[in-house]
Amino acid sequence: MPGGDRGSNKGFSGMFSKPRPDVDVIDELDVSVSSSDFFKMATLGTAISLIATCTPAVTVIRVNPKNILSKHS
Repeated sequence: MPGGDRGSNKGFSGMFSKPRPDVDVIDELDVSVSSSDFFKMATLGTAISLIATCTPAVTVIRVNPKNILSKHS
């Protein structure tokens, strides 16, 4: 095996082994999102978008447009 023996690491073959009897199996999950959680995430996403948009815009606004165009030619 390239890289040598990796001990007890079985890679993907360990994922398909039978479940151990001493482990509780989760049959179902109850996942719910409240409206306050949704609005917190929406606010955070909006804040990140505004920061990501305004940061480069400040740099462009500071520089004279004539200077920007003259740098490219």
